[in-house]
Amino acid sequence: QPIIKKWIKKIYYPFFLNQFDAFLSVGQRNKSYLKRFGIKEEKIIFSPHAVDKNFWKGVRKKNRHYTFLWVGKFVRLKRVQDVISAFLKLNEKFPNIRLKLVGTGEYLLLAKDQAKNNANVLFLGFKNQDNLKEEYLTSDCLVLSSDSETWGMVVNEGFATGMPAIVSSICGCGPDLINSQTGRVYPVGNVFKLAEMMEDV
Repeated sequence: QPIIKKWIKKIYYPFFLNQFDAFLSVGQRNKSYLKRFGIKEEKIIFSPHAVDKNFWKGVRKKNRHYTFLWVGKFVRLKRVQDVISAFLKLNEKFPNIRLKLVGTGEYLLLAKDQAKNNANVLFLGFKNQDNLKEEYLTSDCLVLSSDSETWGMVVNEGFATGMPAIVSSICGCGPDLINSQTGRVYPVGNVFKLAEMMEDV
């Protein structure tokens, strides 16, 4: 089935896509995807994702604990278990760090079991944008661990509040937004490397 689907896409997509006059590309990976199906460079218009920087900016708060922040739905594709595992490894070496997890979902109870009542792992539930802004401003580094993420707008939001980000290699924003000054990229699913990057920042 996947092989048949792959060949159908390979044959049909170039024909279908070339019926359009222009394409909006949000980043490098989006552009590469279009070019892979034969779309010419001159038909691709750069149209990056953006957030309201005036809304998200604020005064950053200094913490007694270095604080990592994860924001998302507690579902399989978000791989929150990787972040918790990496944090618990790091917490053994650095007891004065924290992990804040914002969101709800079907994997929430599993995540709480995994955290084993560690006082440095905080489950904050759902937050609207006003309250979420406060979590950004009181955290030091954002972690985005997804194994399916076309972009990752939480990274834009985090950047607008002045924080770096660690993202998985799958996240679409990686090639455009992450460099040695703005954060780190780790191989998706590699808990050891994620812990290493968390220690690095």
